[in-house]
Amino acid sequence: MSEPTFSRLRALAACLLLGFFGFCMVNILQDRGVHADETLARLLPNLLSTAPSVSDQTSIRKPSQTDLLRNNDPLPPPPPPERLIIVDAGHGGMDGGTQGNGLLEKEWSLQIAKALQEDLVQRGFKVRMTRDGDDTLELSDRTDIANEQTNHLLVSIHLNYSADPSVSGIETFYWLRQSLTVQKEVRKQFAAQAGAPITDVRSELLAQFVQESVIEVTGANDRSKKEQSFYVLRNSIAPAVLVECGFVSNQQEAEHIVTSGYRKRLARGIANGITTFLNEVQGDPMYGVTITPDLPAAPEGLVQVPNGFESLSNIQ
Repeated sequence: MSEPTFSRLRALAACLLLGFFGFCMVNILQDRGVHADETLARLLPNLLSTAPSVSDQTSIRKPSQTDLLRNNDPLPPPPPPERLIIVDAGHGGMDGGTQGNGLLEKEWSLQIAKALQEDLVQRGFKVRMTRDGDDTLELSDRTDIANEQTNHLLVSIHLNYSADPSVSGIETFYWLRQSLTVQKEVRKQFAAQAGAPITDVRSELLAQFVQESVIEVTGANDRSKKEQSFYVLRNSIAPAVLVECGFVSNQQEAEHIVTSGYRKRLARGIANGITTFLNEVQGDPMYGVTITPDLPAAPEGLVQVPNGFESLSNIQ
């Protein structure tokens, strides 16, 4: 066999081996929840070039097998009766939100929101997105969309940032001291008598369920539920939470967020928390709401004036 022929056969064998290797890697990563387009986008620069460009060097590193969690159990609990969930993808359009490790918040909050929408629809919920594209929305637009609905709750999806790149984890925010307009609507919703004190802690309970569920499913650092006066929380008539789904400033969390498998786990954890909360509401429509009725008037003759006193004004 001539040397040119041998060289061509050797090159052909190398190409076939390379193609087989790429095919295997795509299938392995797809089993872990990574889409083929994401897989190829990360593999091709490394396969076709021995000297990565500057953009390659600064792009997000593909997680290792130990970084990613399996997209299997836990299975979602049974859904409650039909309920409308408002899913709000934070920022959008001219408002990019925070950024870090090559990630822009508005883009990835939308991807997580879409994963949550898909999970909720599969459970039998109706879902209304405040945005499903790169749209610019005022904060008031988001609450207007939510408050024009009935029989609903609001979940706002965001990503976090810290100047300290070691900071990581998920936290869920709620707010109990709503605006006067919201308080008026809540009183009307529960037919509370005028002047009767009303306590509404539904948002805190929802935040607790969501936080616990998303930590259980993702294994992320638990930064707990927290009360914070965000606009969309204090101006929402329905129970509302804001979920910070991880820090784009943290390298490992940034690597996770760009994988579809991890986003599905975020969505599953949030949806599990929503479902648990609504199952409680199904069993008790007043769950999280306490109305203290006005004190009844004292029966006549219950209060008697002691002998020797002509009027109550004489009593010291």
